[in-house]
Amino acid sequence: MNDLRLHTMRMESPSGKEIVADIRSAASTIPQPVVLLFHGFKGFKDWGFFPYISSEIARRGAISVCGNFSLNGYAPGSDTVDYPDDFARNTISLELEEARLTVRKITDSFQADYPQWNGEIYLVGHSRGGGIALLAGALESKAVTKVAVWNSIGTFKRFSERQKRLWRETGTFEVENSRTHQTLGMNVDFLNDIELHSKEFSLTDAAQTLGAKLLVVHGEQDMTVPVREAKKLAASNEAITLQLIPNTGHTFGVVHPFEQPTPALQLALEHTCRFFGL
Repeated sequence: MNDLRLHTMRMESPSGKEIVADIRSAASTIPQPVVLLFHGFKGFKDWGFFPYISSEIARRGAISVCGNFSLNGYAPGSDTVDYPDDFARNTISLELEEARLTVRKITDSFQADYPQWNGEIYLVGHSRGGGIALLAGALESKAVTKVAVWNSIGTFKRFSERQKRLWRETGTFEVENSRTHQTLGMNVDFLNDIELHSKEFSLTDAAQTLGAKLLVVHGEQDMTVPVREAKKLAASNEAITLQLIPNTGHTFGVVHPFEQPTPALQLALEHTCRFFGL
């Protein structure tokens, strides 16, 4: 990556922890947009394809910003959840606020350090990060020009009535990180948050608002987020661009640690860069 500059951006979050993001850019006098990337549930900025696509986006003529949500539970440089108590108290409201804070940080201060920035901000979100990108893009519509979501959830309502009942009875909902074999808990605050804000967190409403500013990319064999969720998002506004990628799943065939880009990942990247004009 010797052709790119790598800087670290740190911001205080309302959580009391830091938002840490990697900024990749190439020396250029040609005007460039900023592309802000969001990881998903149980994800982190250094997982799998994120460093690769962040670098590729920078090489193609943008300033890429890829960060950790402050309560994802990962310590810098780690690929296991080091702070399960942080993970447990995370909420969608917090991730959305952090996404919006990052957009405002770019708007307020990037021009001084990145004079090539052309004033445009594009968002990319994977999985649950796609949901955050949708909401942030709709709420920060004056600053955000385009949004691309990869294998994005179509709703935050992903729990059965039985699961919710047990969650409230025990105060926690356990999930397994199949990669690290860690069992992680989520506090009931997460459930209360998505139920209290069910209208504000409607991803189909956000997609409808974004319209032509939105690209939906989805693997047709995604077993984590069914392709019907992508089709539902796209159906909310006829101006939305939908790109389905055949013979691939939730991570486009990529694993962690990253080995090499797959044809499906390359196709997702090509669709996205074309949509962004890179």
